[in-house]
Amino acid sequence: MNNTKNSRVYNSADVGSDHSLLMANINMKMRKPRKSKTTPRRYDVEKLTDQEIRNEFVVKIGGAFEALIDRMENQTVQKAYEEYVNTTNKITED
Repeated sequence: MNNTKNSRVYNSADVGSDHSLLMANINMKMRKPRKSKTTPRRYDVEKLTDQEIRNEFVVKIGGAFEALIDRMENQTVQKAYEEYVNTTNKITED
């Protein structure tokens, strides 16, 4: 272990156990957290310029969110958010 700079065991520590007290100086390098490889989903909003498609989308998303709101009352915020994202992605795929 190259990161241990100095270590010492103290046998005289009276802790009522068969363990010994260890003191060590160590050198640790913290790693940067890796970023997620997933990219956010892009929606084709140009389709909403067509009035017929826009009306169909409003009806679909309105009905889905009403059902989602009814189910959200007894859920955690994280679970409700996941359902919101899944519902939105499912509707926009069509």
